Amino acid sequence: MSELQIGLLAIGVLVVVGVFAYNKWQERKLRLDADKNLKSNHDDVLLRNAAPVAAGDRGTTTSAAFADIDATSTGRIEPGIKASVQPDAAAPRAAGLNESLDYIIAIEAGTGIEGAAMISAAAGPLQGYSKPVLMEGYNEREARWEPLADHERYAMLRVGLQLTNRRGPVGADELARFAAALQSTAATLGVLATVPDPGEAGRRAVDIDRFCRELDILVAIGVVGTQGAPLAGTRIRGLAEAAGFVLEDDGRFRRRDEHGRVVFELANLDAQPFKADTMRSLSAAGISVELDVPRAPGGIRTFDQFRHLIRHFAQGLDGQLVDDNRNSLSPVALDQIRGQIEAVHRAMEARGLAAGSADALRLFS
Repeated sequence: MSELQIGLLAIGVLVVVGVFAYNKWQERKLRLDADKNLKSNHDDVLLRNAAPVAAGDRGTTTSAAFADIDATSTGRIEPGIKASVQPDAAAPRAAGLNESLDYIIAIEAGTGIEGAAMISAAAGPLQGYSKPVLMEGYNEREARWEPLADHERYAMLRVGLQLTNRRGPVGADELARFAAALQSTAATLGVLATVPDPGEAGRRAVDIDRFCRELDILVAIGVVGTQGAPLAGTRIRGLAEAAGFVLEDDGRFRRRDEHGRVVFELANLDAQPFKADTMRSLSAAGISVELDVPRAPGGIRTFDQFRHLIRHFAQGLDGQLVDDNRNSLSPVALDQIRGQIEAVHRAMEARGLAAGSADALRLFS
């Protein structure tokens, strides 16, 4: 065999080995990238009057036409380690890790590690964070990421810290502490943790929080009696229940969809909670009907239902619609508010986020 033939044979072997190695690298990369897409649905907005959308601190309520949501008025997702069950096919997608919303640390476990072992080892180090922590494993049989199952073995896992919610973005110190905790946990288990740059994650957290702050609005419209006449508690409760509202333990009526998501809320305009045992004797100055725009499912159709609903309450209570200054609210003002809500929905969808979706509920919690 000539030197030329030997050289060509050697080059051919190197090409084959290189292609094989590249394909294996691509396969691992694609598996680690599985399930990154952000899905969403829409929620509803706070209407006080037809003024422009007002920005403010997330988690506080202002007197502007569109005010940021008071964190205490909605069910907040408390920080902690979560391993939620998968929903049925008809239900909205369960919240899962998303590279756009979470600081994710990938873990390689070689021959595999049981979910219970990972949960146990991480329980201590991953407590005490201001944002939710979620752990997932890659189910190779079904080719998808899933919440850790106790007796399932995973060769690939990932743990994420949510970057922001209505309390604001996660801080640099907390991101660094989270990274160190995962590295320590991985070392204890004898597995490998790949830690992305916490500084870059911190910048993403600020960017996402700024985006959410601009769209975090609640529409709240009042219904008061004509000429200041009080509203009877029995009529309020009757109309609310006929419209699908249920009085909940915190003294607010809520209408939820079939998956438990809040669509509309109804509260006492005087901020005193409603109580089931005093509704018969109650005389209220008015009620407030509310729509939390980024959390309510259904998009702009939900606002159209909201507008119909407030008119229904005004007619049933012999009252009138008012803004937060108790000034009469015109149909023109409602049209202007609808246009602003459409703009909010478009902005969310452009970012791959829909009101009322699992990811929207996480961000606006």
